[in-house]
Amino acid sequence: MILSDTSTAKKTVIPKCPSDFLPNDSQYQWYLQSFKQLSPLTDKKLNKQVLHLNNNPTTTSFLDDILILTPISNVKDKLRHYFSNLCSLTYPHEKLSIVLAEDSSVDHTLIEATALRDYLQPYFKSIRIIPLKDGQPNSGGNIRHDKSYQEVRRKHLSKVRNQMLMSSLEEKFKWVFWLDADVRHIPTNVIEHLLSVNQTIVTANCLYRKDNGELDTFDRNTWQETKNSLAALSKMPEDYLMLEGYGPSKRFFLNDLTAFEYENDDGKAEAEKNIATANNNLANNNVQSRQQNNGFPSIQPSKEKRTTKKVESGRPAELDGVGGCVLLVNADLHRKGLIFPPFLFRHHIETEGMAKMAKEIFGAKIFGLPRVYIVHW
Repeated sequence: MILSDTSTAKKTVIPKCPSDFLPNDSQYQWYLQSFKQLSPLTDKKLNKQVLHLNNNPTTTSFLDDILILTPISNVKDKLRHYFSNLCSLTYPHEKLSIVLAEDSSVDHTLIEATALRDYLQPYFKSIRIIPLKDGQPNSGGNIRHDKSYQEVRRKHLSKVRNQMLMSSLEEKFKWVFWLDADVRHIPTNVIEHLLSVNQTIVTANCLYRKDNGELDTFDRNTWQETKNSLAALSKMPEDYLMLEGYGPSKRFFLNDLTAFEYENDDGKAEAEKNIATANNNLANNNVQSRQQNNGFPSIQPSKEKRTTKKVESGRPAELDGVGGCVLLVNADLHRKGLIFPPFLFRHHIETEGMAKMAKEIFGAKIFGLPRVYIVHW
């Protein structure tokens, strides 16, 4: 349980990370200036619904222990930045336990991770490294994101995630926070944003910056089904693996579900009942309208209501699939048996298979925050 009254809680004093581990370069300043982060944590209209924040988004009163899990492989040059992101987190560091699973690196990732662990250990509850022994399967010369390699790669990654859970998930942990090692920018209060949704599985909007400076969806494993996508999937054979990011999609990615609300003449904000249906062109694979609106669907207010203005909203969007860029999962779901399937489950594996399994078997709801922005390398 997340508590609001901290007066009787015994606190462990942990020093702040060294200043040279806090992000402060020009790219980070661009990130801070470019994005307005909105969720129930910061959206005043939604904040009243978040009881465990005591209706005060400026009060950090989170007491739950969180397990941060990150698989690492050949990310030696990214690890210092990864720890810089962790050092920037405003969630109490005495509640953060970090576990890295090193997987068959050939670039001295393990050596770098060990040195950083030893240096930064005093600034978190704990930092641990698990050297994995199975090793990654041979890619046959294919690069990481080649479609032909995805089934083998992601089945292996499923096993890695499950091993991390089995070796690290102690009873004290209320949440598991999955974070990619090669994430470039995260909000300092990203954990608080995710917790503010008050659901068992929550993710954020993971983008990447193209060479021309434009932003696009990075995590294409995070999506909402449509009638068209479900109809297409129902026609596939049982052994068909559905992969996103390798052609037109009939689904909505989280960035397509960026929320707006419309403030009517009485000053009341009414949310769009179904953001997806507000732009059917997207479901039919027509991305022109999205490109003309800076990546966001062009949503129009209901014709039945007179409106004064369109306002941004931090309202969460319900999802059917998730990726592992940034992902918060209630630890009790894993204790009940939720895994990352290394086998096909409803045409999906790994994080997407986990999402399908969570909804179908455990009755969990999954939400994403379209206006909490993560930037990937």
